[in-house]
Amino acid sequence: MWLTNGTVIRGFGAETPDNLRRWAFDKAWLDEYAAWNRIVAQAVYDMIWFCLHEADAPQVVIFTTPKPLPHVKRLVERGRAQEKKHRAGGAPPRVVLTRGHMRENDANLSMAAREELEEEYADTRLGRQELSGELLEDVEGALWKGWCWRSRASGPGPSTCPPSRGSWWPWTRRPRATRTPT
Repeated sequence: MWLTNGTVIRGFGAETPDNLRRWAFDKAWLDEYAAWNRIVAQAVYDMIWFCLHEADAPQVVIFTTPKPLPHVKRLVERGRAQEKKHRAGGAPPRVVLTRGHMRENDANLSMAAREELEEEYADTRLGRQELSGELLEDVEGALWKGWCWRSRASGPGPSTCPPSRGSWWPWTRRPRATRTPT
């Protein structure tokens, strides 16, 4: 597609990362990144950056539902780490995370679809992910949340988590004292 200002927009499928070879871009847009196979996603991401190496100010925009997949989590972790360094006086982050809720896009949504989605999914795990844009890293139904196992310095304190030692496990029993025959 050619725009009136001379910009050329080219579209590529994510299924064959090698199709990007020999191209040079200034910007790239990856849509529904979490829906891609993790190996293909990483290969496309890598190839895009090789295609952007000549750009004066390369930029990649990634739109996706935040799913706890390795390639998505890696970008989120990089963004969080870079933001933390920036707040401490470091360089501006190269990975910038933006999150939004479906309601922020009301002007562009069908009222009937919005009402249906909210009625069906508003108070569900899927709704938190798809409508609220939350990255849900804990496994549904797990005995403990993942943050219980992080160190105190990296997240909420484990004060509400089960103790780390002792006989609190319901299936753990202390060894019985044995009698020696007399």
